[in-house]
Parts: sequence; structure tokens; C-alpha cells
Amino acid sequence: MEETELLPREESKTKKGPLFIFIFLFLGSLAFSGYLFLKYTENAKKIASQNEELSLAYEVLNLNADSLRNALDFAKQELDARMTELASQVNLNRELRSQLEAKKISLDAAYTRIKNLITGEEKGGIASGAEPKNLLEAKREIAKLTKSNNAYMSQIEGLQKEYEMSKVKSAEYSNLASALKVGNDSLIVINDSLSKKLKGSGSFKIGNLNVEPIRTRNGKVAVEDHAAKVEQIKVYFKVLISEYAKEEVRNIRVRIITPSGAVLSEETKNLMDSDKVNTIVESIMYDGTEKAVSLYYHQQGKYAKGEYDVEIFDGTTLLGIYSFILI
Repeated sequence: MEETELLPREESKTKKGPLFIFIFLFLGSLAFSGYLFLKYTENAKKIASQNEELSLAYEVLNLNADSLRNALDFAKQELDARMTELASQVNLNRELRSQLEAKKISLDAAYTRIKNLITGEEKGGIASGAEPKNLLEAKREIAKLTKSNNAYMSQIEGLQKEYEMSKVKSAEYSNLASALKVGNDSLIVINDSLSKKLKGSGSFKIGNLNVEPIRTRNGKVAVEDHAAKVEQIKVYFKVLISEYAKEEVRNIRVRIITPSGAVLSEETKNLMDSDKVNTIVESIMYDGTEKAVSLYYHQQGKYAKGEYDVEIFDGTTLLGIYSFILI
């Protein structure tokens, strides 16, 4: 009898082993599923919170595509009107008129680029509506476009005013010399020395100013307007003939100003005033003969997209301004 009672107990123990393992695995998978669900819920809450904050930020900034398009059109109209007013001056300096025309082309390109950001065509696709981040970038670009172009035209106005004052001075000296019946040789010296100031740069003048972003392709140097592919920036101009110049060293300064307003430069030590930061500094021997000058700037990192302004100085005298756009 005792042996027959022990057999069911052993069979019962054998059945309980797998059942215990099944229950353990079931509870483990249930706990793991609960953990995954909690993590998913937590991440979903974070994303929802971020989206809500982003939506509130865009509402505060009033980033509406229609209002941004209107703001861009208004800024373009204002800048076009100011450029037209400057260009309509009959006595506008020829070199300044050429620079103004180049700036107009640059402005049109910037307008198209910002408009594409607003409409969602920044990659050349079909307009599908811009993402909020593109609208935010467009808002910033409109502000930079207005600020940089107004500053540029203020410089043009200043140079034109200096040019007109030099012409008046030249006429005054010419009239004075005639009234006093100064000798013919003296008259030539006086008038020519004053004529050298008509462009606001004394006897040292430049022409054919051109700036090109470039890269080496298949062993050849080629112009490149895609910011990510640009390797260096080439600045080219001609020093014009001046029969009255004496042989001397001229210190040429180039300032390349980025879309953010910073100056591309490696001069970071002990420089606090941004007006003193230069991209390129080059000394050239000037003897009054025409001379072609090519200067290059290379930086390790990638260039930013947007409009760049380039200023050329002889010491502290502004010789010329140029603009270009990287996409």
C-alpha cells in the first residue's frame, strides 16, 4: 500500500516543473512588454511636448508662409527702389554703377533662394509647402538680406558723396588757377592731382573686380557655387595705370563677410574690433603700371550657404565692393 501511494506524488512533482517554468517565462515576457510600453509612452510624451513647444514658438514668431512671402516682397521692393534711385543719378561714378549692377544681380538670386525656402522648393522640387524650420530660416534670411543690402548701399552713397566733393574741389581749384592766371604747367599739376581723388582712392585705383568661389575638378580649377563643394575663394582685380604714382609698397586688405555678418579670417589673436579683422592681407609693389592681382583664401571647414560681401581696401581707403552667393 505504501508503494502505491508514492507513485502519484512523484508524477505530480514531474508535472509541476514545466508548469513553473512556463509561468516564470510568461511573467518575464509580461514584465518586459510592460517596460517597452512604458518607454514608448515616455518617448511619445517627449515628442508631443517638443512638438507643442515648437508649435508655440512658431506661433510666437508668426511664421506664416503668406506673411513671410509678403515681407520678402516688401523688402525686395524697398531695396529695388533704393538701388534704382542710386542708379538714376546721372553723375554716378562709373565704377560704383558697375558694382551696383552686380549687387542687383546678387539681390535677385537671394530673393529667389529665400522664396524657394518659403514655398518648399529649396531643392528644386515642386512646391509642397515649407517645413517650419525652413520658414524660420527664411525669416532670418529676410532680415539679413535687408540689413546687408542697406549697409552696402549706404557705402555706395558715401563713396559717391566723396566723389562729388572731389569734383567740386577740382572745379574750384581750376577756376582759382584760371583767375590767378597760373602758368600752364602748374595748372596741369593741380588739376591732375585733384582728378586722382575722383574715386575716393587717390592715385591708387582698381578695376575689373571679380570674386569666384572655386574648387579643383579633374585637375582643373572650376567655379563652384555649392557651399559644401567650395575649396577656396579667389579675389581678382587690376591695379589701374597712374602716370603720377611713385613707386611704393601698398598694403591691400580683403574682408570676406559671411551671411551671418562675421569676417572669414584666421586673425583671432588679440583682435577685439571686427572692423580690424581681415581675411587676406597682401603687400604689393606699385609703380603706376597696370597690374593684375589674384588673391586666394582657403579655410579648413565648409562654407555656409548665403550671400557674402567682399570689401577691398588700400590701407584704410575702400577701393571696391563685391557680392556673391553660395547655395
